[in-house]
Amino acid sequence: MLAYAWLMTGLAAMNCWQVLRQRTLHTGMTSQYSWYWTQISALSLLAAVVLSGPFTVLSPAWTSGSQYLAAILMLTPAVCLLGARRPGVAAWQWFVVLPLVFVLAWPGAIQIVNSNGRIPIELSLPALSGFLLVALMSTAPGLGRGMTLACLVQLGTTLTAVSPVVPWLPHSPWLFLSAAFGQMLATGLAGSCLRHHHARLQQSASLHQQTTQLWLLFQDIYGMIWAQRLLERARELERTEKWTCSLTLDGFTALATPAETEQAVARTLPAFRWLLSRFFSGPWLDARLTGSPADVLQLTPESHSSSLASP
Repeated sequence: MLAYAWLMTGLAAMNCWQVLRQRTLHTGMTSQYSWYWTQISALSLLAAVVLSGPFTVLSPAWTSGSQYLAAILMLTPAVCLLGARRPGVAAWQWFVVLPLVFVLAWPGAIQIVNSNGRIPIELSLPALSGFLLVALMSTAPGLGRGMTLACLVQLGTTLTAVSPVVPWLPHSPWLFLSAAFGQMLATGLAGSCLRHHHARLQQSASLHQQTTQLWLLFQDIYGMIWAQRLLERARELERTEKWTCSLTLDGFTALATPAETEQAVARTLPAFRWLLSRFFSGPWLDARLTGSPADVLQLTPESHSSSLASP
């Protein structure tokens, strides 16, 4: 057991290092808030793994409390992305993510206080149902694209981390400790997916390729809920501005020739940039949408401002 605990502690520490290295993958994006929560979650898991091993001697209540808090914090990065649109992304952290942590942690905190730190936390069915509901709701938007495997591994890791406070499961230390391996695997899969998108985006020469890779990157970071909302707004713009190409989940549709496709995509570019500007900064978009003449990269004209309502 001692060797296993040392191994899982090392993996939890490696996971913190992995998350730290991935910060640049979120530069210029509102997903940077999610990265902050990911780092907090990784550090919390590392602390809980250390407290759950044979290295320290704590009361069972405080040990289970650290484990439950680590499981709750695993939910925060995905919940953060559900409100990642500017200008409300900062307020989302204070009015949604933090209250969620407080609400989920409250039943466990009450049990620790009532038992004076002597009895381990055991979640009631309503409290456990709330935790599971948040876990499933935060996982669902990431399914269907390149983040599918990472999201499923993350869900399994979260359920493993919460197992010590489930009354009808055996309270074996090794089960919680194994969450360190699952978390490191999920972090690695997510980072690999994002690096792939960034590399493809840098290699794209034409505007059609760049918009496609950018759109796929957006879907894998922010999930299908935001992608569907932006698609609905894009369909409205397509009707009002009479686009000759359509935005789909796979990017803008191709026309008969590459030249016609480039011209059609260039015409939609101001609106496409405007839709993504709620999630990506302007300089970040300028540095990656370079496959067309400078005159089509201007901001949306004043004449179109009335048609570009909030997505």
